[in-house]
Amino acid sequence: NVTDGGMPLFSFTPDHDDAWFSEFPIRASRDFPVRNRTWRLTVVPRQEQLHGVGWIASLPIFILEMLLSVALAILVHVLLTRMELFRSARDKALSEIAERRKAESALDATRSRYQSVFESTTDGMIILDRRGGIVEANAAACTMHGYGLGELDDLPIRKLIAPDRQDVYDRFSRALERTGTVRLDSVGVRKDGSTFDVEVRGTDFQFGGEPRVLAVLTDVSERKHAEERLAQLSRKVLLAQEEERLRLSRDLHDELGQLLTAQHLELDWLKSRMVPVAGKDPVGFENAVKLVEDAARDLRRICKDLRPPLLDDLGIEPAVGLLVQEFEERTSIRTDLAVQMLQDPEKVPPETALSAYRVLQESLTNVSRHSDARNVDISLQCTSSELMLSVYDDGKGFVMNDEQGARGSGITGMHERAHLVGGTIEVRSAPSEGTRVVLRAPLGEEKS
Repeated sequence: NVTDGGMPLFSFTPDHDDAWFSEFPIRASRDFPVRNRTWRLTVVPRQEQLHGVGWIASLPIFILEMLLSVALAILVHVLLTRMELFRSARDKALSEIAERRKAESALDATRSRYQSVFESTTDGMIILDRRGGIVEANAAACTMHGYGLGELDDLPIRKLIAPDRQDVYDRFSRALERTGTVRLDSVGVRKDGSTFDVEVRGTDFQFGGEPRVLAVLTDVSERKHAEERLAQLSRKVLLAQEEERLRLSRDLHDELGQLLTAQHLELDWLKSRMVPVAGKDPVGFENAVKLVEDAARDLRRICKDLRPPLLDDLGIEPAVGLLVQEFEERTSIRTDLAVQMLQDPEKVPPETALSAYRVLQESLTNVSRHSDARNVDISLQCTSSELMLSVYDDGKGFVMNDEQGARGSGITGMHERAHLVGGTIEVRSAPSEGTRVVLRAPLGEEKS
């Protein structure tokens, strides 16, 4: 007898009273969960067997039938369970396949967009492996280096770098290892051997499941040429300014200086003629003479600021010494000057000496006007390869990102002076920590 939740599914009843079947003492029942239902299997021996042979004699057969029934039920349960597991696994596999196809479709769309950008960009794009080999290069990179499309594949990236700039790739690799991104300037080489200036930007990324490096190349030859032309123009302007300063200084010294000297002599002559007549010094002559002397002194100072003659006549060391001495006398700020000349001062190019003098002059002017400093330390070192000037004050300093303060401190003019001779200016400052200005200028042949 088989029932499902009280509902009969299968029943076998012999041709006799149903009450005997339902009340017979020898019977067995077992419930089996099948999916979300419960099946009950009931087994009762046949009445004719019990009457014919005796129910005691048929007891082993009954037990065997019960065991077989239980085994069959377990087998059915296991099969149904396996079918359910199989159905669940199949549904999960189908879902995973659908997700994978969706991901592959999205990946194909991404690859299509990437390939479109990679091929259409005007900047050169090169994909490198970790050993510096070119995996793929776009059309712009190939054209930039004078190769046909696909000719750069499998070539080493060093083949595209000028022989005297091979260290650029080493710096490129070290920067990538530290930060994962890098930007630097280099010199590229074309297939015909010609060179051009290039800006390189690199970043780490994954390509095809492998670690790769994306290098973006921009031809900056025109920009470099424009910067060179601007630098030449700035240099010509500064040189013209210095020439005009020199001319004006000479004119003031030769003409206005002579007039003041003559006026002083005239006043002395008038004083000598009028004293015997009046019997005492005429009123106002002493003030007039003092005014002429003050004017002559100020004129000499202006001429010296316009173009220090000591710099042209004796070189940078005595000119710097006199400038520092006059600054200390004028401002009462304690100044410590240390000079170390390992190079013959006469071998310092005049332009380099003049630029260093102007940087020191501007720095001391800023100290007296803005810093409220009590002490200034100045160091001038000159080796066979470099001139270095350092000016440090213990004043109030300023915020480095304050562009207005930077312009007011003349930092832009210092940079122009340094650039004029191929040097660099480094300015370090912070509130309440003073300011340090360092000029470094290479000592090579004088620029023409």
